[in-house]
Amino acid sequence: MSAQAIPENSHCGVEPGNNNDAFVDHAQLTRAVQRLGTQALLNVLRQMGGNSPEAMALREEVTLVGIPRLNVDGGERDTRQNFMSWADVVEDFPQLAGAEPSWNYRASVPGFDINSDFNPDLDYVPRTEDFPGTSAHTGWFITPAAQASRDVYQDLGQEFGTVDYFVDLHNQWSCYKQEGTNNMSTLSISGRFISDPTQFGDWPRFDYDASRRASVAVYDALQDQGNSAYGDLTLYPQEVNLPGVEVVGDDTIDTLDPEDYEEFPDRVFLPAD
Repeated sequence: MSAQAIPENSHCGVEPGNNNDAFVDHAQLTRAVQRLGTQALLNVLRQMGGNSPEAMALREEVTLVGIPRLNVDGGERDTRQNFMSWADVVEDFPQLAGAEPSWNYRASVPGFDINSDFNPDLDYVPRTEDFPGTSAHTGWFITPAAQASRDVYQDLGQEFGTVDYFVDLHNQWSCYKQEGTNNMSTLSISGRFISDPTQFGDWPRFDYDASRRASVAVYDALQDQGNSAYGDLTLYPQEVNLPGVEVVGDDTIDTLDPEDYEEFPDRVFLPAD
C-alpha cells in the first residue's frame, strides 16, 4: 500500500473518511471487548497468546494491562470532554465549593478535558487554592477517568514493584502532514510533555531517555510496515509544558539511542477548509 500524498489545498477536514469515522461506539466496543479487545490490543494479545517459543517466552517476562477506552463519555459524544458538571465535582469534593471551575471545564458540554486532569503526586487531594489553574499547572484527579488511570497505575506498582512503561493513546486530528513531504501523518508520538520534571517535585521514576528509547522503538517498528501511512509518523510538538498530562517513563531499551528521537520529522498543521 502506497502512502497517499495530499497537497495542502486538499479540503482537509471536510472530505469524508476522517479519523473519527473509524471509531466504534460504546455498544460496539463493549461487544468487541467481550470477544477479546479493541483492534490494537487484539493484535498484541494475538501475538502474545500464540504458541510460538517467542510468544511463550514473552508471557514469562511481560505483563500487559490495557484500558480500551478511558473517556467513554467523550467517545460517545465525539468531544474531548467527559460528561460531568462542576456541581458533580463539588459533590465529590465538598472542599471545592468556593473554588472557580478548572480551566479545562466547558460548561456548554458540560465536561472536562480529562487529558489535563493528572498530577505527578499520585496521592494529591484537590485544594481550593489550586483552581482554576492553567495548562502550565498540574491537574487534580477530579474526573473518574483520571482517577481510574491513577488507580490502575498504583495497583500495578504495588503488585509488581514498578511499571516499566505507561502508554497513553489518543485520536489525532486528521489534518497533519509530515514535514518535508506531502504525506498525511496519522500518528504523532512524544516522550516529553513537561519542560522540567523537577519543577513539580521529585519524580524518581521519570526517565526521559527511557521514554525517548520507547518512542524510537515505536518509530522503528512502524517503518517496517512498508510504504504505508503508518510509516509517516511525526513528532508531537515539543515546545509544550503540560504537567497535567500523563507522563511516565521507566526502565530502558538499552540497544536504542535516545538521541534518535530528536530526528523524528516534525508534523505540519493543515488548516481545514
